[in-house]
Amino acid sequence: MAADKFEVLSCMRHCSQLLSSLPMTTDSALLYLDHPCSILKADEVRPLTDAAKEFLANKYNDFAKLVIPI
Repeated sequence: MAADKFEVLSCMRHCSQLLSSLPMTTDSALLYLDHPCSILKADEVRPLTDAAKEFLANKYNDFAKLVIPI
């Protein structure tokens, strides 16, 4: 958030890459998506937020298949 506040795009990109290399959890995915709009729209962190969205979609899609057979 500090990198976003001071518009240090290279730091935002680096932090995003580091966070992307960590195992994704529901909590971390929700934290990545719960940032102010200026961060979510930045191209530097878009891969991280996209990965968080995909993780949650896959997790709850798998859950829905277990609960409601199609």
